[in-house]
Amino acid sequence: MTNNQQGSREISELLSKNLKDSPLKEVFTNFELRQKYQVALQQALDLTGFSHFSNDIFIGEMNDKGMIRLFTRQASIISRLKNKLPSLLHCFRESGFPVMEIQLKVLPKSNLETNLSSEEETKPDPIALSSSQFQSWEDLLRTTDPESPTYQAIELLLLNAKKVLKKPS
Repeated sequence: MTNNQQGSREISELLSKNLKDSPLKEVFTNFELRQKYQVALQQALDLTGFSHFSNDIFIGEMNDKGMIRLFTRQASIISRLKNKLPSLLHCFRESGFPVMEIQLKVLPKSNLETNLSSEEETKPDPIALSSSQFQSWEDLLRTTDPESPTYQAIELLLLNAKKVLKKPS
Protein backbone atom coordinates (compact mmCIF):
# COMPACT_ATOMS: atom_id res chain seq x y z
CA MET A 1 0.00 0.00 0.00
CA THR A 2 1.45 3.38 -0.95
CA ASN A 3 1.59 6.36 1.39
CA ASN A 4 -1.13 8.10 -0.62
CA GLN A 5 -3.51 5.12 -0.28
CA GLN A 6 -2.66 4.75 3.39
CA GLY A 7 -3.37 8.44 4.02
CA SER A 8 -6.70 8.16 2.23
CA ARG A 9 -7.67 5.14 4.29
CA GLU A 10 -6.83 6.95 7.50
CA ILE A 11 -8.94 9.96 6.52
CA SER A 12 -11.88 7.70 5.68
CA GLU A 13 -11.56 5.87 8.98
CA LEU A 14 -11.41 9.12 10.93
CA LEU A 15 -14.43 10.49 9.11
CA SER A 16 -16.51 7.39 9.64
CA LYS A 17 -15.83 7.49 13.41
CA ASN A 18 -15.70 11.21 14.21
CA LEU A 19 -17.62 13.10 11.51
CA LYS A 20 -20.39 10.68 10.64
CA ASP A 21 -23.03 13.38 10.00
CA SER A 22 -20.73 16.34 9.45
CA PRO A 23 -20.72 18.37 6.20
CA LEU A 24 -16.93 17.97 6.26
CA LYS A 25 -17.36 14.28 5.52
CA GLU A 26 -18.65 15.12 2.03
CA VAL A 27 -15.74 17.51 1.45
CA PHE A 28 -13.18 14.89 2.43
CA THR A 29 -15.00 12.19 0.46
CA ASN A 30 -14.92 14.41 -2.65
CA PHE A 31 -11.25 15.14 -2.04
CA GLU A 32 -10.47 11.43 -1.82
CA LEU A 33 -12.44 10.74 -5.01
CA ARG A 34 -10.60 13.54 -6.81
CA GLN A 35 -7.27 12.08 -5.65
CA LYS A 36 -8.27 8.67 -7.01
CA TYR A 37 -9.22 10.23 -10.35
CA GLN A 38 -5.88 12.07 -10.41
CA VAL A 39 -4.03 8.78 -9.85
CA ALA A 40 -6.06 7.19 -12.66
CA LEU A 41 -5.21 10.18 -14.88
CA GLN A 42 -1.49 9.72 -14.17
CA GLN A 43 -1.76 6.03 -15.05
CA ALA A 44 -3.70 6.83 -18.23
CA LEU A 45 -1.08 9.38 -19.28
CA ASP A 46 1.65 6.80 -18.65
CA LEU A 47 -0.12 4.18 -20.73
CA THR A 48 -0.76 6.58 -23.62
CA GLY A 49 2.81 7.86 -23.71
CA PHE A 50 2.04 11.29 -22.28
CA SER A 51 3.55 10.88 -18.82
CA HIS A 52 5.73 13.95 -19.47
CA PHE A 53 2.52 16.06 -19.27
CA SER A 54 1.46 14.64 -15.90
CA ASN A 55 2.48 17.79 -13.99
CA ASP A 56 0.66 20.06 -16.45
CA ILE A 57 -2.77 18.41 -16.49
CA PHE A 58 -5.20 18.13 -13.62
CA ILE A 59 -8.76 17.09 -12.93
CA GLY A 60 -11.24 19.94 -12.86
CA GLU A 61 -14.98 19.54 -12.81
CA MET A 62 -16.53 16.08 -12.41
CA ASN A 63 -20.20 15.25 -12.50
CA ASP A 64 -22.40 12.25 -11.80
CA LYS A 65 -23.18 11.81 -15.51
CA GLY A 66 -19.65 10.55 -16.14
CA MET A 67 -18.10 13.78 -17.44
CA ILE A 68 -14.73 14.97 -16.25
CA ARG A 69 -12.94 18.10 -17.33
CA LEU A 70 -9.16 18.17 -17.57
CA PHE A 71 -7.39 21.51 -17.28
CA THR A 72 -4.03 22.73 -18.46
CA ARG A 73 -2.39 26.08 -19.12
CA GLN A 74 -0.93 25.02 -22.47
CA ALA A 75 -3.11 24.76 -25.56
CA SER A 76 -0.46 22.61 -27.27
CA ILE A 77 -1.09 19.85 -24.72
CA ILE A 78 -4.80 19.85 -25.53
CA SER A 79 -4.18 19.57 -29.25
CA ARG A 80 -1.97 16.53 -28.63
CA LEU A 81 -4.38 14.88 -26.19
CA LYS A 82 -7.45 15.22 -28.41
CA ASN A 83 -6.34 12.22 -30.46
CA LYS A 84 -5.85 10.18 -27.29
CA LEU A 85 -9.28 10.80 -25.73
CA PRO A 86 -10.61 7.31 -26.56
CA SER A 87 -7.53 5.77 -24.93
CA LEU A 88 -7.88 8.00 -21.88
CA LEU A 89 -11.56 7.06 -21.56
CA HIS A 90 -10.63 3.39 -21.77
CA CYS A 91 -7.96 3.78 -19.08
CA PHE A 92 -10.40 5.49 -16.71
CA ARG A 93 -12.98 2.76 -17.26
CA GLU A 94 -10.37 0.05 -16.71
CA SER A 95 -9.53 1.77 -13.40
CA GLY A 96 -13.16 1.40 -12.35
CA PHE A 97 -14.38 4.93 -13.00
CA PRO A 98 -17.63 5.38 -14.98
CA VAL A 99 -16.25 8.11 -17.24
CA MET A 100 -18.37 8.70 -20.34
CA GLU A 101 -16.88 11.98 -21.56
CA ILE A 102 -13.62 13.88 -21.14
CA GLN A 103 -13.49 17.59 -21.88
CA LEU A 104 -10.19 19.40 -22.29
CA LYS A 105 -9.92 23.06 -21.32
CA VAL A 106 -7.16 25.65 -21.31
CA LEU A 107 -7.06 27.82 -18.22
CA PRO A 108 -6.68 31.55 -18.77
CA LYS A 109 -3.44 33.07 -17.65
CA SER A 110 -3.59 34.72 -14.26
CA ASN A 111 -2.70 38.37 -13.76
CA LEU A 112 0.50 37.30 -12.02
CA GLU A 113 1.59 35.23 -15.03
CA THR A 114 0.66 38.05 -17.40
CA ASN A 115 2.78 40.52 -15.42
CA LEU A 116 5.72 38.13 -15.35
CA SER A 117 5.58 37.46 -19.07
CA SER A 118 5.20 41.15 -19.93
CA GLU A 119 8.28 41.98 -17.85
CA GLU A 120 10.24 39.31 -19.70
CA GLU A 121 9.24 40.62 -23.12
CA THR A 122 10.91 43.88 -24.02
CA LYS A 123 9.15 46.01 -26.56
CA PRO A 124 11.24 47.46 -29.36
CA ASP A 125 11.69 51.20 -29.32
CA PRO A 126 9.07 52.92 -31.46
CA ILE A 127 10.28 54.40 -34.72
CA ALA A 128 9.65 58.09 -35.12
CA LEU A 129 7.44 59.22 -38.00
CA SER A 130 8.95 61.49 -40.61
CA SER A 131 7.36 64.92 -40.96
CA SER A 132 5.61 63.88 -44.20
CA GLN A 133 4.25 60.70 -42.54
CA PHE A 134 3.05 62.72 -39.58
CA GLN A 135 1.38 65.24 -41.90
CA SER A 136 -0.36 62.42 -43.84
CA TRP A 137 -1.78 60.98 -40.65
CA GLU A 138 -2.98 64.42 -39.54
CA ASP A 139 -4.70 64.91 -42.91
CA LEU A 140 -6.39 61.54 -42.58
CA LEU A 141 -7.49 62.43 -39.06
CA ARG A 142 -9.21 65.59 -40.33
CA THR A 143 -11.22 63.61 -42.88
CA THR A 144 -12.25 60.82 -40.46
CA ASP A 145 -15.49 60.85 -38.46
CA PRO A 146 -14.60 61.90 -34.88
CA GLU A 147 -17.00 59.29 -33.47
CA SER A 148 -15.33 56.35 -35.23
CA PRO A 149 -12.79 53.99 -33.67
CA THR A 150 -10.48 54.76 -36.58
CA TYR A 151 -10.38 58.42 -35.50
CA GLN A 152 -9.45 57.37 -31.96
CA ALA A 153 -6.74 55.03 -33.25
CA ILE A 154 -5.18 57.71 -35.47
CA GLU A 155 -5.37 60.21 -32.62
CA LEU A 156 -3.52 57.75 -30.36
CA LEU A 157 -0.94 57.06 -33.07
CA LEU A 158 -0.24 60.78 -33.45
CA LEU A 159 -0.07 61.29 -29.70
CA ASN A 160 2.49 58.47 -29.39
CA ALA A 161 4.40 59.80 -32.40
CA LYS A 162 4.72 63.19 -30.64
CA LYS A 163 6.09 61.45 -27.54
CA VAL A 164 8.73 59.69 -29.65
CA LEU A 165 9.78 62.98 -31.22
CA LYS A 166 10.16 64.65 -27.81
CA LYS A 167 12.08 61.72 -26.30
CA PRO A 168 15.82 62.52 -26.06
CA SER A 169 18.03 60.02 -27.89
